[in-house]
Amino acid sequence: SGNEIIGRAGLDVREGYELPELGFVIEKSYQQKGYAKEVCSAILAYAKDELLFDKVQALVEKENMVSAHLLKQLGFTYQRDVAERGTVYQLMIKFL
Repeated sequence: SGNEIIGRAGLDVREGYELPELGFVIEKSYQQKGYAKEVCSAILAYAKDELLFDKVQALVEKENMVSAHLLKQLGFTYQRDVAERGTVYQLMIKFL
C-alpha cells in the first residue's frame, strides 16, 4: 500500500549525556535495503546545516552488527564502551 510505517529515526538527548543522539529502528523485513542509511544521512545533514550541531553520538549494542556497520558507513567512530541499565553499548561519535 505504501502507507505503512517501516521504522523511525531521529535525534534525541539521552539523560546523562551532553551530545544529541542519533537513533533509528527499521522493521526487519525492510532492513538491508538502504532505508536507514538514507534517512540517517538526511538527519545528519539537517543536524549540521540547520541545527548547527558539530557532533552527534550514537549508542549501539556490541552484538548489533547491522547497526554498528551502518554507523561506520555514516562516519561514526568508536569512542568507548558505556553501560546503561545493565546493557553494554559502544558509544560512537560523528563530527559533522
